[in-house]
Amino acid sequence: MDYTKLRRLSQEARIGSAQGNDNGKSDAVKQQYWLYVSMQKQRNQVGSVRLYPVQLPEQRIDGVTFQPSTRILRIEE
Repeated sequence: MDYTKLRRLSQEARIGSAQGNDNGKSDAVKQQYWLYVSMQKQRNQVGSVRLYPVQLPEQRIDGVTFQPSTRILRIEE
């Protein structure tokens, strides 16, 4: 085998290896994307939601007086 053929085969091997690496990276990105989509779907499926009104009394924190108020506490199961 002469030097030119050997060199051409070596270049083709490097190009093929680089393309394989790019394809591997692309597959990894796609896999991460679909995992993220799946997690978002699971997150949006809530079994039950309950809302509770909570009375907050007047309180003084670090010299600031907070007036009494009502807040809604959301419980997801």
